[in-house]
Amino acid sequence: MSKDGKAEKTVLHHSMGGGPQGLGDPEDRHLRKIEKQVLVPQRVRAEAKVICKELMVEFEKCGKEKGLMMWYHCRPQANIMHACQDKVFHDTAVIEQCTTEYLDDRSYYRLTGIGVKKRNTEQEKLRREYARNILSEQEKQGNV
Repeated sequence: MSKDGKAEKTVLHHSMGGGPQGLGDPEDRHLRKIEKQVLVPQRVRAEAKVICKELMVEFEKCGKEKGLMMWYHCRPQANIMHACQDKVFHDTAVIEQCTTEYLDDRSYYRLTGIGVKKRNTEQEKLRREYARNILSEQEKQGNV
């Protein structure tokens, strides 16, 4: 609502606007179509890379050894790697975990206006600054 009591007209749906930063309701736990079909699967894919890392390394090693004929010689490793990834993609527990993480990150963004990438870089800067402070204190005390 505007100051004069009239409803404000916006392009976004009412659930997309509002909130403390004007970025949406932080408590909203509903997923839009793009979030369900693109953003959550991106996170699941990244999780699959972590879970199936050993198999991916084996496939990569085979590919480096066999060169251009890897498509033929590395089929067993590729099939095992793909089976692992398919298992992760269809695991409801992993999908729920990634969905919850996404919703938590979106909530934090809507609440503070700070995105995941910016938050991670800020945390890294704080860690570095903290480490520098500790080292400088130790140098002053003569411990280093």
